[in-house]
Amino acid sequence: MGMLSEDSWLDAQEPALQMVTRARLRLGNVEVRESTGEKYEKNHRQLRSQQSMWQKITAWAARINANIIISVDGGMPRIPTKNGKDFVIATRAAVMHDGTAIGGRLLEPDAPEDNYVAELAAALDSMQYAIDKHGHRARVVLIFDATSPVRGALGFGSASQRHKADKCMAKWLDCFVQLRRQCEAIAFLWQTSHGANQ
Repeated sequence: MGMLSEDSWLDAQEPALQMVTRARLRLGNVEVRESTGEKYEKNHRQLRSQQSMWQKITAWAARINANIIISVDGGMPRIPTKNGKDFVIATRAAVMHDGTAIGGRLLEPDAPEDNYVAELAAALDSMQYAIDKHGHRARVVLIFDATSPVRGALGFGSASQRHKADKCMAKWLDCFVQLRRQCEAIAFLWQTSHGANQ
């Protein structure tokens, strides 16, 4: 666990302002681009997307009086080796509005190393962090870019026992449901990956 920004003046600000300010500071001096709807791999800012997300974060943070805002992501990076053959690992990360970052390589014996599981692991890590920090008073805004783990978990709670048994990563989905129920309030915000128009 580490801090992404040491700017102590931010600590007194509302979580939404902390999140967007720390994210912008973390990017540094990057190219500003107009949204074309196409994937662009290099770090950059798209003002329209940034403004849209700022409006969503602040609106939902105000609606639920959020005390924690979290952005999560999972990935499958290629790791180069000395023999020239890359290998792929599953990773997950979560960044909190206060600059705290958690995550790492996914090394679970009962979990396949794929993007769905990595994204779900990031959501689980972050929700557990919110509960550990705020208990049943956690009011969470969770920002994610992969819809399938969140949709799967939301549908899992109302599914029949037979249907639950057929779900991929059923134990993890059940854990998601249990953590969600421990929160006082939670808002899920979808952010498109790589800044394409939303």
